[in-house]
Amino acid sequence: MNKLIKTGLLSVALLASLVANASKIITTASSKGKVVYIGLTNISEGEVISIIDTDGVRLYSESLDQSLSFNKKFDFSTTPNGIYFIETKEAKEITVTPVIVSEDKVAVVTESSKRFRAPKVKIDGDIARVLVRNFNESPVSITIYDADGNVLKTESSESLLIYNAYNFTNLKEGTYTVSVSQGDYNFTETIKL
Repeated sequence: MNKLIKTGLLSVALLASLVANASKIITTASSKGKVVYIGLTNISEGEVISIIDTDGVRLYSESLDQSLSFNKKFDFSTTPNGIYFIETKEAKEITVTPVIVSEDKVAVVTESSKRFRAPKVKIDGDIARVLVRNFNESPVSITIYDADGNVLKTESSESLLIYNAYNFTNLKEGTYTVSVSQGDYNFTETIKL
């Protein structure tokens, strides 16, 4: 019987570990008052956590050191009613989670979280291959610029997975920029030929 209990507890611990690793941000709103507890796991060097209003004003922002976890309590009791966003920003990924503040409570809408990931750009000779994971299936715009800022190519898509190859054979050697816009976020990669 003890062996069965220990095996069961081990299984629960492993499952909890898998769930924690699957979701980098863990949020809990208190049942009383307007308090939100935010926990982050596997923090990257230079990662930033922010609270932003719908006008894009940062109400709180903190640059984090690389560590296994971050925990903080946020009190929204003096914040006007409305929609706010918890944003975690790494070098290659941004996650945005809405928070709704009402008269007597605060609600974190985790099922409406959105992830934006930087494109992967790989150069094979004169061919640039661009891969964009569009988790939200939102409008994505890919623009290629030369060193002078001239637009060479622009494409748009809402596909879940966007994979394009760009031929630079007829262009001179130099520096080019691949810019990918997703929602309010923009990622750029510089390539040299």
